[in-house]
Amino acid sequence: EYSGPIDDPQCSADDVEYILAAINAALDRNVTEPITVDDITATWAGLRPLVAAATSERTADLSRRHVVSTSDDGVVGVTGGKLTTYREMAEDTVDVVMKRLARSGRCRTKRLALVGSDGAVPTSEPGTPMAHLVERFGSRAPDVAALADADPGMLDPLVPGLPYLRAEAVYGVRHEMATTLIDVMTRRTRAHLLDRRAARSVAASVAALVADDAGWDREEVDCQVAAYEALCDLEESANRAVGVTGR
Repeated sequence: EYSGPIDDPQCSADDVEYILAAINAALDRNVTEPITVDDITATWAGLRPLVAAATSERTADLSRRHVVSTSDDGVVGVTGGKLTTYREMAEDTVDVVMKRLARSGRCRTKRLALVGSDGAVPTSEPGTPMAHLVERFGSRAPDVAALADADPGMLDPLVPGLPYLRAEAVYGVRHEMATTLIDVMTRRTRAHLLDRRAARSVAASVAALVADDAGWDREEVDCQVAAYEALCDLEESANRAVGVTGR
């Protein structure tokens, strides 16, 4: 059971010990040395909501599946589940809504293409910016690359040493509902997860890059950078607490 802050959970020493023990139990000691905390370059933690029966206090009784419920006021909600089953969760929820509305129709979920798989994927030379965009955006890659028509610098790296391009940050704000610098660095790209220190070093320039599209003035740019740096400080402190000094 987790009782800490839900906005940004961090790995505890117990978490690290548990994972290392599981990894080392699976390794062939004749082939490799045991993995220790000194081998860890970064930590990441997430929370998964589990549904418990009203009368149960045991973790073992928690459901690993999602539950669709309807309140007395008619509000349909879904609880539990996990990211990898989001389409099933959505389908089950819509089915309940359709039943309450006395409407019928065959489910179309299996026939709906994911974003980026709904058109022709352009060919590209390996190692080029377009090849990277195709890998990231599929059929939407030309839309991202088109940002460079007015500004060729959009195809420059967003963060030194990482594959993400400046165009991806702008596209994330314009078309992917990124509303904060943290969104851009942690959710629309994985720059923060791959190299937090490098991402932090360009936080101000990335914020300035997307400011016009995000509607930020100078004061808000500073606030966005400060919020992102606070996240970095929190994670670096948590890493040090468990003996991790990597990126």
